Formats: sequence, structure tokens, C-alpha cells
Amino acid sequence: AGVSPWGTDPEVFKMFRDFFFAFMKATSIEMVHRLYVVNCAWFAIKMYGFFSGMMPARMKSRSTPLGADFMSHDELTRYIPGDKLARLSATRSTDGDDGTTLQGSNRMLFAGGSMNKSVPAKAGQTVSWSFSMGLPSAAEASPRAGAGVADSGLAAMRGFAGAALDRVSGEVSDVFFGVSLWSESDGGSANGEDVAKEKVLVAPAKVDAGSGVVEGSVQAPFAGTVVLRWDNSESWVRAKLVAQYDIRCA
Repeated sequence: AGVSPWGTDPEVFKMFRDFFFAFMKATSIEMVHRLYVVNCAWFAIKMYGFFSGMMPARMKSRSTPLGADFMSHDELTRYIPGDKLARLSATRSTDGDDGTTLQGSNRMLFAGGSMNKSVPAKAGQTVSWSFSMGLPSAAEASPRAGAGVADSGLAAMRGFAGAALDRVSGEVSDVFFGVSLWSESDGGSANGEDVAKEKVLVAPAKVDAGSGVVEGSVQAPFAGTVVLRWDNSESWVRAKLVAQYDIRCA
């Protein structure tokens, strides 16, 4: 018939509290060799440093938060090969998106979040893009078919604080857009030069709804994964909207 909180024997709660919780706290970390959390915001690393003094010693010694420069962390690259790190970084999910959908509309970026789109490319192939930014209120008022996020959830994604700030001081739509290429292999060479794990093809630059339709293209100098990134990490409160995007590889 099932178990309900109000119908459970108090002895069961006592057993969980006195034995199971204490047992898991002492032994669960033994299932983890090393835990790295990458791309952490600076304040998250500061908070970890503050609260780590309350953590069990074994858990603290096996857990490490890292910022955006995680590829330069010697211990991490010793445990995980560079090519695997590059592949995971290039294809990581962002805001519920696996990064493989190359056309879409009404993609809301959480405050502090980003959207990555990954395109495998061979040396010499051209990756092109076309996109425009929009205002969240316009998307909520006139939802588009095929939106990347359920239209009914757009308002919720803005958050109460962000929506309130937009009403008081006006909406903003600016994010940083950039393009990079992650190599398929760790090291190697191309045209006699060492291949970097990540090569910036288009330096991040600010774009907003006033930019209109933003178009561009890059040619891959070597085989790898081209990553297009819309970065809203500088906004702690306000969500931003990518009104539409279309990415192609030829």
C-alpha cells in the first residue's frame, strides 16, 4: 500500500538519523576518487573556502572547485587527459540544452548562465551563424513556434528579481558572443605550429537587440569542435533572450 511520512514508525526515523545518515556522511566520499567542479564563479569558490572548514577531512581533500582557468590546473590534467577535457568542455550542456540543436528561437539565458552550440568541423570547413537578441517581455507576449524553452516557462525563467528590475529601469539584452575551436587531440601540430587545446576564433564581444541580425563565419584551421558561446555570466539578476539563431557547417 506504500509508506507515508505520517504513517512511518518513529523508530525508522530514529534509525536513519542515528545510523544511516552518520554512516553515509562517513563513507559516501569513499565512492569518489576525486571530484572537480569546473567553471565555478569566483564567489562560489570563496563560499567553498569558507564552508570547507566544516567538511569532513576526507571529503575536503577529494573535492576541488575550479574557475574558468581549470585547464591550467596541474592535478586535474594529470588525472584526466587533455583531449577528453577539451571534448567535454566543447560539448558541455548549458541551461538545459545539450548544445547540438543548431536552429531555434526564444532561448532564454539564465542570469549568470550561457548558451553553447557545438559544431564538429574538419580542417578547412566553414562554420557560419546568424542570430539576433531580443527582449524577454516581447517573447512572453508573442511566443514563437518551435521555441527552445516552453513558452509558459519564459516568465518563470526571468525570475522575480530580474523581472522587477526590468520594470523599474527598463529591459536590457546584452550578452558577450564569441567563437572558439577545441582541438581533437592533446597536443600535435598544424602547419608546423603547436595546436592549442582551445583556439579563440572570434574574441568575445558585446551584442544586444540593437545589433540587429548578427552574421559571421569562421574557417576551422584544424579538425575539432567549433563552439559558439552566448555568455550572460556578467548579469547576476537579469535573464537575456536569444530571439533566434541559425548555425551551419559546410
